[in-house]
Amino acid sequence: AICSGIALEDDSLMAFAKTTLMASQWTDERTTLSDNIRFLIKQCTDYLLEKLFVNREDGVFSATQLGTAALVSALGAEDSLAVFADLSQAQRSLSLDNELHMLYLVSSAISFYR
Repeated sequence: AICSGIALEDDSLMAFAKTTLMASQWTDERTTLSDNIRFLIKQCTDYLLEKLFVNREDGVFSATQLGTAALVSALGAEDSLAVFADLSQAQRSLSLDNELHMLYLVSSAISFYR
């Protein structure tokens, strides 16, 4: 909801979470639904902040480039982090000064002996 721009503040995250199937099924006699949802939202936003999927400034969440890429690619959080780690490693290992170098790397070699 944060990366897609649906909910960017705690109140809008709470309102969004209350409309989910999880909220309609997750009740406990000892705690209220709002307490359960607040706890879950806190855990989720802490995870997203820790893994750098989102930023928070003045109580407003915003998606990072990693968060936006994860949303657009439809990969899960762990898969997105794995792809990001692989791309970071590749970027450090390669000298991608310009598009011509990248084209050279992905082009197949021409065999003149055929």
